[in-house]
Amino acid sequence: METQLLDHWQFLTHRLGDLILHHRFIIDPDQEKRLRESASAIGTLGLQNFLTEWFYDSSEKFLREEGSKLQDEITDLQDAQLGISKLNQLTERVQTITFIASMIVPECDRSWIITRLKRTVHSILFAEGSSHFHGLMRTFFQDYLKAFEQGEDVEAFESPCQALHQLDLIATSEELISSILFQEIETHVKETCEEQHDSHLLSSMGEWMDEVVLKWLKMILSDKATYRQWKTRLEFFLYETFAKLRIDELFNIIRDFPESIPSLEDLRDALEKTHQHGYLVTSLNKAFSARLLRAGADTSDVLSQYISTIKALKMVDSTGVCLDRVSEGVRDYLMRREDTIRCVVTLCTEDVNSELYEQLSNSHTTWDASIQFEPDDWHPSPANADLHSRFHKNQDIISMLVNIYGTADLFVNEYRKMLSDRLLSLTDYETEKEVRIVELLKLRFGENALIQCEVMLRDVAESKRINKHCHQATTSNSNQEEDYGIDATLVSYLFWPSIKEDKFKAHPQIQSKLDQYRKAYTELKASRDLEWKHHLGTVDIELAFKDHANPFCFTVPPIQATIILHFQNQNLWNVSELGTLLELTESNLRKKLGYWVSQGILQQESPQHFKLVDNPIPLASGGGIEDEDETQTSESRAKREQSQQVVEKFALGMLRTFESMTSDRIHTLLTSYIPDYDWNNADLSTFLTQLTKDGKLDSLGGNFSL
Repeated sequence: METQLLDHWQFLTHRLGDLILHHRFIIDPDQEKRLRESASAIGTLGLQNFLTEWFYDSSEKFLREEGSKLQDEITDLQDAQLGISKLNQLTERVQTITFIASMIVPECDRSWIITRLKRTVHSILFAEGSSHFHGLMRTFFQDYLKAFEQGEDVEAFESPCQALHQLDLIATSEELISSILFQEIETHVKETCEEQHDSHLLSSMGEWMDEVVLKWLKMILSDKATYRQWKTRLEFFLYETFAKLRIDELFNIIRDFPESIPSLEDLRDALEKTHQHGYLVTSLNKAFSARLLRAGADTSDVLSQYISTIKALKMVDSTGVCLDRVSEGVRDYLMRREDTIRCVVTLCTEDVNSELYEQLSNSHTTWDASIQFEPDDWHPSPANADLHSRFHKNQDIISMLVNIYGTADLFVNEYRKMLSDRLLSLTDYETEKEVRIVELLKLRFGENALIQCEVMLRDVAESKRINKHCHQATTSNSNQEEDYGIDATLVSYLFWPSIKEDKFKAHPQIQSKLDQYRKAYTELKASRDLEWKHHLGTVDIELAFKDHANPFCFTVPPIQATIILHFQNQNLWNVSELGTLLELTESNLRKKLGYWVSQGILQQESPQHFKLVDNPIPLASGGGIEDEDETQTSESRAKREQSQQVVEKFALGMLRTFESMTSDRIHTLLTSYIPDYDWNNADLSTFLTQLTKDGKLDSLGGNFSL
């Protein structure tokens, strides 16, 4: 009995060792029969476990030796494909061991033995401190994917890939494969889509994913269930990567609206799958803080970007939650700027071809309509909506702009001021455009809010009728056939905004005509009287000189006409005397005189005297009303140049210290440092821009630097 057991054991160990060493799969039927009989005999005697353990120990020892040899062979290899190909040796050894196990190991033990032996191979190839094989695998998969994407022959990769499957190295390399595919997706999305905002690209990204990444992955993976899991994961990563790229570019996309609508529609589709709305809000708020909501930004530019933001985010997120959260910072910023409401009114009412004017024209809702709803149309707010927000997703752009201040009163009051300026500047009493705008505003804000504006428009219409009557009365009284020469706009001071006073004494020739008009008015309106605002309005004046056949024509404010009329009978005037006559301060009069000096009509004889030029050559014949503060005498020009030198010196010194500053900040510091600094912010901004053109400063985003 013992002799037979020993014979069976020796035969098995000798023949099995030979099969393992030489990985022979083919044996004659007699030898296979004897191997199975010997294994069965040993099992019958209760020694199957010993045989199984011996087989496992022998196979493991052999594989460790073979694996170490292979590790040494591939250590210095740089060719990833060749290195992976050498795994065929180990694969053949494992196949031999599997074949032998099918003859001598019970079926219940075969699986764990083969699995443990493969793990032994893994531990050798990925031994601690050795990353070379890991690098070879990464390079192999990258080369394989690149060749497949470029349409090259990939047959040479199939055999090494099969070897990886045989050793279960594909299943254990999920992290490696995923990192390669994620990197490939990120690279392709960036190279294909970055800064490309005028076309739809998301669908083409999906097609590329199907034709390249997923097809390649299907060749790598053998299990369909595993492939479906990978497919879902990779598609989500593609949408997530695409959405992140578009969100990072969203400030520029909004700036380029509406040309960038395709990219916004792609972003909307991607967000429906990835729900990265929180990242969108955070990223866009940071971009606004860094690039838009700066002290040096122009209010009209901020409003323009805000309007584009409203349009863009309504496309991206129909719930309005993203727009609400992004708008909060912009609204707070605009609320702190003094000229915001005027800019909003201008955008809505000035340009009849603008989108906002069209929106105003097409609106037939009242101010409160945006927060009302029909019961059948009600839908719950999104779970992440701010319950305390002032924003409602059904609001149009005008409502959102007006809602910056939370009330329409400021908007209406500012429009009333602007309407006053427009009406007072009219010369033909034509108010058709203004009437239309007021009617549209009444539809939106209600009639009560626009009562004062209606009175102002009626005043202008009434002025036209009264003006005609006064002309007829004064002409008939003086027996004049020509036009009387004065057109007046009469205002009901209780309904008009307060008008800033700039009093002076009109020339007798002008005052005489004003008195005649006033008399005619009191005859028509016995219970009323007129109070002239001399500083408002314009005067068309012709200046005739002996040596000039044609007169010089100017349209100037009444004060300028009064000044030049005083030179009609007296060619030379002392500034102090003329100021006393006109009831103007000397400094104010010098500014007014500067206009006629700049036109070549007057010249400064001495610091205190101005003289009418005998043979003038006007610098701007026929010119209109000029900004008088910008026209100066030679004395004031010299003072200005000196002031510019001081400002330039201080500004350059501050920029050496602070590196970069806005014009507002520089203006504030100059006000503190220079005692006689009397510039306004617009003057300083113009001067700094000129320094930039001269190459002394750099300007970027409203910030100036050396």
